[in-house]
Parts: sequence; C-alpha cells; structure tokens
Amino acid sequence: MSVEARMLAELEASQDAALVRAQKTYGYAPQDDEKEPTRLPLLVLQRAQAEWITDLCGTQDGACFVTVIVVHIARGAEEARTQAQAARLVLLTGAEEPQLESESEEYDSDLRGWLVTQSFRVWDDAPEVATP
Repeated sequence: MSVEARMLAELEASQDAALVRAQKTYGYAPQDDEKEPTRLPLLVLQRAQAEWITDLCGTQDGACFVTVIVVHIARGAEEARTQAQAARLVLLTGAEEPQLESESEEYDSDLRGWLVTQSFRVWDDAPEVATP
C-alpha cells in the first residue's frame, strides 16, 4: 500500500468531527452536474512527486521521499481552515510522520468554495512497484 493510501486511511479512521463530515477522495475533486455545485466539504489527497535516493551505485529502488498534497475544500473559509487544522493534527501525530512543507488558501470559483492546500513531505518505505 502506498504512503498516500496509508495517509488517506489515517484520515478516514480519524474520530475528529471536522474530518468525518468531509467526503474523501484521491486524485481530483469529482465533477458534478454543471447546474449544481460540487458537494462540499471535500478532502482531496494527491501524490505530487517522488524523490528517489541516488548514490554512487545509482538510484535506489527500495524507498523514496514523496510529496503528498492534501486539499480541503469547503463553502466557507473558516470551515476549510478548521478541516485543514484537524487533518494536520491527525497526520503529524500519525504513523507516517510527514513533514508539513507549506499551507496556503484561496477561493476557487469553479468549485464555489475555499481551498486550503497543504503540502507534506513523507518517507515512503514501501513504494508500489509496477510489475510487467
């Protein structure tokens, strides 16, 4: 299981009320009917990049650093901030021990909601390897 899947599982298992209400998804926000806005609140988790360790022997294939983006989307800015704070506490005290690199917020007119975007850097000691 990938590190982002384990992080999403930690968030889903959280008893925090701010997280229980949010629909959780991986990748992108689901697109609803154009006449109706997307159902919010929403938590979207994305794997942004991986940094493989390289030494004199070449690139190691056993583990890597991963940047995981967690996007909290809600109708109001305060609700999005509350959801982001709860997720940050769950993840930073969780088994994966990610490092929070940045956090930003903005209004998205397409989703008609506030986004709080968190970027975490985490060690993935069991990356999924595609088999031929």
